[in-house]
Order: sequence, then C-alpha cells, then structure tokens
Amino acid sequence: MAYDAKIMPLRVLNKYGFGSITDIAEAIVFAADHGAHVINMSLGGGGESKLMRESIEYAYKKGVTIICAAGNEG
Repeated sequence: MAYDAKIMPLRVLNKYGFGSITDIAEAIVFAADHGAHVINMSLGGGGESKLMRESIEYAYKKGVTIICAAGNEG
C-alpha cells in the first residue's frame, strides 16, 4: 500500500473506449509535466505510433515509470 500516494486521473477515451493517439500522448506529457511518478495504461491499438513513442520517451526521461498492458482483444 502507498498511503501517501496521490492519483491524477486523466480521461482520454470516450464512453465507448475510443480516443485518439494525440489525446493519449498529450495526457502522458501532461502527467509527466505535473509530477506523475507512475503512468499506468491499458490500451489496444492498430500498431506503432511515432507520437506515442515520443511521448513515452519524454515521460521516461523525466523519471516516470510507465506501465502498459496491450492486446486486450486477444
């Protein structure tokens, strides 16, 4: 347990679970710039994205631990 942990909930997907890579990437950068220590995501998608890779690299270079699950549809 992390008793002093704080959560920064950032919603980037709509009520149907769909959203853009741009919205997700902007949320990653926002979280990194606003003191996040861990970013946890569970995403499905259509393949590699340069924008997503760059935003994750940006957060990583700021010391953020990134946890991702993918392949939710099998």
